[in-house]
Amino acid sequence: MLTALKYLSLTIVFLLLITDKTRAQDYLEEELCDIETKSPCSIEGHEECLPQNASDKIGVCKCVSGFARAFNGAPCLPLNITSKEVTSISSIETKGTSTIATKRLLEFSLDGPSKVQLPVSSVKVEVKLRDRDKAQSGSFSYLWELLQGTGLAFASSYKLPILELSQLKEGKLQFRVTVSNSTHSGQQLYALTVDTAKAPNKPPRAIIRPESPVHGVEGTRLTLDAEGSVDDDKIVAYKWTQDKGPSIPLGAMNTPILNLDNMVAGSYVFSVQVTDSGGLTSSTSARVEIEAERDDPPKAHINECGSKEHTGSLTVRLPLPELNLCGNNSIDDKGIVSYNWFRVDKLSEKLSVDTAGSTTSILTLRNIQANERLGPYEFQLDVTDTKGQKDSTRISIFVNKAENFPPVADAGGNLTVILPETSVVLNGNAKDDGSIVSYNWTQIDGPSRVSLVNADKAKATASGLQEGVYHFLLTVVDDGGLNGTASAYISVERGKNEPPIARAPNVTVRLPTSVAVLNASSSSDDAGIVSFHWQPLDNVPASMIALDGTENTQIMFVTGLVKGTHVYNLTVYDQQKSTDSILVHLTVVEGDEELESVEILLKKSIEEWTYRLRRKLRDRIEASLAGSIEESDSVDVHFTKFEKLPQDGRLRAVFWAKSHSKQDENMRHRRLVPISSGVVVKAERAVAILRQETTMLSDFQISTIQTLYCKLNCSGHGKCNDATKLCECDSFWMGNIFAYAMAGFRNEDCAWSSVYFWMISFSLAVVLALCLLSKRRSSVWNRVSRKRFRKRKRYNALRSESEDLEKEAYRLRNGPRLAPLPIPHSSDSLDSESDELLPISGSNHSLQLRGHTPEKST
Repeated sequence: MLTALKYLSLTIVFLLLITDKTRAQDYLEEELCDIETKSPCSIEGHEECLPQNASDKIGVCKCVSGFARAFNGAPCLPLNITSKEVTSISSIETKGTSTIATKRLLEFSLDGPSKVQLPVSSVKVEVKLRDRDKAQSGSFSYLWELLQGTGLAFASSYKLPILELSQLKEGKLQFRVTVSNSTHSGQQLYALTVDTAKAPNKPPRAIIRPESPVHGVEGTRLTLDAEGSVDDDKIVAYKWTQDKGPSIPLGAMNTPILNLDNMVAGSYVFSVQVTDSGGLTSSTSARVEIEAERDDPPKAHINECGSKEHTGSLTVRLPLPELNLCGNNSIDDKGIVSYNWFRVDKLSEKLSVDTAGSTTSILTLRNIQANERLGPYEFQLDVTDTKGQKDSTRISIFVNKAENFPPVADAGGNLTVILPETSVVLNGNAKDDGSIVSYNWTQIDGPSRVSLVNADKAKATASGLQEGVYHFLLTVVDDGGLNGTASAYISVERGKNEPPIARAPNVTVRLPTSVAVLNASSSSDDAGIVSFHWQPLDNVPASMIALDGTENTQIMFVTGLVKGTHVYNLTVYDQQKSTDSILVHLTVVEGDEELESVEILLKKSIEEWTYRLRRKLRDRIEASLAGSIEESDSVDVHFTKFEKLPQDGRLRAVFWAKSHSKQDENMRHRRLVPISSGVVVKAERAVAILRQETTMLSDFQISTIQTLYCKLNCSGHGKCNDATKLCECDSFWMGNIFAYAMAGFRNEDCAWSSVYFWMISFSLAVVLALCLLSKRRSSVWNRVSRKRFRKRKRYNALRSESEDLEKEAYRLRNGPRLAPLPIPHSSDSLDSESDELLPISGSNHSLQLRGHTPEKST
C-alpha cells in the first residue's frame, strides 16, 4: 500500500512539473505582433511593436522607454519600481515555475538578406550576439524552425548560429530562431522572399521628336524631345551632344528635352544617348537647319514734331524761336539704330541757321531766317537698321516774313440752360490773316467743375452742369504763334425744383463675408443729387465702421460686421438743399461657413507669414481632410482671416472647408451644379482630424487648433463663451460639479439649479447639525442621570463572576432570606455604559444585571 502511494505521489509531481514547465515556457516566449497594425501590443500597457529585421512585417511586443518586464509575458513596469514589487509580480502560481521565470531575455540580431532574386540559389543568415554576450557564445544553443515555405530551400543544419540555405525556389520563407542557455533565452523571426529571375534585358530605342531634319529661323527657340524613347523596363539617363554645326552653348544636357536658344544660321547635328535601368544604351541623331532671319531695309520719314504729315516740305512764319524736325517716325522691322542729319542746300553762306541733335532722331533749328527770295532750307536724314541697311529722305523748309496779326476769337456768345438739361455745346470761331493752328477751351469759373469734351476743337461740349453761372474761355493760336481769346458765359437756371428721391435696396450678407456694400446709385433728382449721407441708428454695433469716409458717398462700404439686422438712415441732397430719407436694412447672418470655421494659433509672426506658406498650409489641410473624410474626394480650404494676437504676438488664422464628392465634381464639369456646390465640413470634425496630424503641427509650429465658435449647448440654461469655449450659466443655474471635476475643472454644462442645490445643501447641513446636537444632548442627560443615581448608592470594586456566585450561594445556605430588591429611581441607570462598579446591596439585582437569575430555595 505504501509503495502504491509512493508511485502515485511521484506521478502527480511529474505532471505538475510538466504543466508548470509549459506555463513557464509561455512566459518566456515573447508575444508576436503585426508591424502595421501594432496588434496585439497594448499602448495602455506601455508596449510597442518593434521589428526584428528592417524588412520584417512581424515583430515582437517590447516595453517603451522607461519601462521593463520582470520576465517575458509579465506587464511593463517603470524602471524605478522596487525589487519587492518586481518579485511579487514575477512570481508564478506554482513553486516549480518560480525558478523558470527567472530566465533573462537574450537580445540579439540577425544578419542576412530579406530578399533575393533567382538565379541566386543560396543565402546565409547569422545570429549576432551583443558584445556583452559574446563571451558566453559557447554556452548557447541554437534552433531554427521553419514556419512558412516548406520545400522552398534546403539547409544542412538547423542548430548552428549560421543558417545556410541552398537550392532556393521562388516564394516566401519564414523561420523562428531560438537562442538560449541556462540563464538567458530569446527568439526572433526571419523572413526571406525569393523572387523570380528577370527576363533578359533588351536595349532601348532612342527617338527624337520632331523628326530629322528640323527647320528653324535664326534667333528663335527650338526644342528636341527624346521622351518618346522606348525600353522594355525604363530609361534612367539621357545625354545630349552636338556633333556638327556652329558652336553654341547647350543647356541641361542630361534631361529628356533639349532647348536650343539664339542659334545662328547654319546646319547642325545633335545626338542623344539613352540608358536603361539595365545599363544598355542606344543613340540617335537629328539634323537641324537654321535659316537666316529676314530683315527689310528701313524707311526714313521727316515731319515737324507734333504733326504726322510727311509732305517733304514745310512752311513756317517768323518770328519762330525754334523748329523741331522729327525722324522718329521712320520705320524698320528690326529697329533703327542710328540717325544722321545733313544740310544739303547750297545756301549756307547766305542763309545761316543753328542746328542741334544731328545724330539723334530730332533735329532742332534755331535763328531761322526768312528765305522767300533765296529758296528753302533743305535737310537730309539717313537712318540705319541693325543689319547696316540704310535709307534717306529730304525736307524743304520755307520761311515767311513776320507780317502776322493776332487772330480774333469768337466764343459764340452767352447762353442760358434750363434744368434738367445738364450739357451745352460751346461753338467757337476765329479770324486770322494766316491760319489757326489750335483751339483750347478752359473753364474759368462756375459752381462745379464740368467735363469738357473736344476742348481742343472749335466746338466743345460741356456736361455735368449745375444751377449757377459758368465762365468759359476760348484761346486760338495762328500759324505765326499769335493768339486770341474770347469768353462765353453759360447761365444754368431751374424751372421748378423737385425734391430728390432716395432709393437703396436692403442688403443681406452671410458671414464670413468681411465687407457689406450699401448702394444708393438708384436715387434720383431732376437736377442731380449733390451729396449723400448714411447714418447708422443708435442700436447699430459700434464695430461696424464705414471704410474711408464712404458714409458720405453714393456707395458705402461697411466692415466689422456683426450678426443681426442693422438699420441705416440714407439722406440725399439736391442743389436747393431739398432732402429725402429712407431706412436701409443691413442683415448679417452667420452662414455655415462662419459657424463651421476653425481657428489656428501659430508660433509665427505675421511679418514672416507669406503667400507661399499660406499655400503650403492650405494644401496640407486639404490633403489631411480629404484623406480622412470617407465621403469626400476633394476638399477646398478658404482662409478668411490672418491677424496678430496682441497679447503674445502669435499668428491667428481662421478658415472653413468644403468637401466635394466625385458626383459633385462630375456635375460641376457638366455645369449641372454651381461652382460653389459642396458640403461645408463640420468644425468639430475638422479639428479632430487636424489634431492628429502631428507632423503638420510641428512643421508649421501650430500651438492650438479649435473651433471658432463654442459648440456646447450648456444644457439649455446658459450660453457658451466663444473666447474661452466654456459655459456661462444663466441666473439660478450652475454646472454639474461631478462633470466639472471629470472635465478637468472646466464648466461644460449648466445642468443643476443653483437654488435647489443650495436648498438641499442647507437642509443637509441643518439635519446634520440637529443630529449632532441631539446626540450631544442625550449624552449630557445620561451623564447627569448617572451622577444622580450614584449619589444614592455606594459602590465597591467589581469582583469576578465566580466570586459573586460563591458568596451568593454561601449567603443562601447560611444567611437570612432574600430581601426585596431596591427599586432604582431612574431607568437611565440601566442604560449606563459603565460595567466597572455595581451597588453593594441587592446581590440578586447585581446578578440580574449580569444576566444571571438566582435559583429559588427549596
